[in-house]
Amino acid sequence: MRVFILPITVVVAALPFPSVHAADDPAEALLDAAIRNPGTWSQMCDIQFVPKKTPLPLYGLLLDSEFQFTPDTLAGLRARRDAIIPILVKRLEALDLSQRPASTPAKFAADAESVESTGLDPKHLSQLLLNVVIDLNATECLPALLRLEGELSKRLEANYADPKANPLPVFQLEAGFVVGTFDALPDREPTPEEAAEAIGKHQRATAIIVQRDLLGTLLALLRQERYAPLLASEIERQFAAAIKKQAATENFAAIKGEADIPADDADYIAIDPIVKVPYYPGGKNTEIAYTPAVRQQVLDWTREFIKKPGENRLGAKGMSARPYVR
Repeated sequence: MRVFILPITVVVAALPFPSVHAADDPAEALLDAAIRNPGTWSQMCDIQFVPKKTPLPLYGLLLDSEFQFTPDTLAGLRARRDAIIPILVKRLEALDLSQRPASTPAKFAADAESVESTGLDPKHLSQLLLNVVIDLNATECLPALLRLEGELSKRLEANYADPKANPLPVFQLEAGFVVGTFDALPDREPTPEEAAEAIGKHQRATAIIVQRDLLGTLLALLRQERYAPLLASEIERQFAAAIKKQAATENFAAIKGEADIPADDADYIAIDPIVKVPYYPGGKNTEIAYTPAVRQQVLDWTREFIKKPGENRLGAKGMSARPYVR
């Protein structure tokens, strides 16, 4: 059975959604506005392929989104960090995976370089929301992220056992993808039965990607906090090896420190604060195989870290030196 490219918006566009009301709190309105209009977008011309055994991203999200925050947008959120983080916590704590996101069609500006509205629900899970959590180093969100990952994992297990009796949550994934390789692309129009089966597989793949993104967010926060067990682990060793290899193959030889990064590249290139080599900080730099043991390790580390008193966390000091386009 071939796997068909089915943008997630096809799955959810015909569903009835509640209206979205403007927030009364200025910080909440700022967060809503950032997710509805992060600043820019880019048409994904290249198809993103996700391996059938979906990996775990380090240290970011699995797919490139069509929507990106500009540094100015993120800087505005950072300026209100103390007010934004409680809102993030409240939203993640209240998030009910059985509820569909309040989606609306995306609207793009006439210049084809900016977006008027992403159509995303600011109160539901999205790549943009998780990127805000990462950029603000919002470790206060860790308990809620743990809950969501645990619930989604249970729903995935139940769906595998009996898909009809255990439908999966609907997510807004701001990226198109295919599971598999070029061989998975269709060479003809699918039959209605094939299309229905492909939609079901795509929904499951989307849920798996979101589950991996939740784990990737946990790891990103732990690393920003310089969590010692993570930094001493095989996970970090693989990451360090990947960005060292990347630095050797990219045109990074002249970059010895932050001052050597060209101004035009400053939003995309940085010196890794731990490995001390130039790298791309705006997303995942490598992937590792996902296994139940790896998942359990990430969860155990997160639960142990949560026991650490808030005053002993890096918090704002754990944020990157400047916001990066993701």
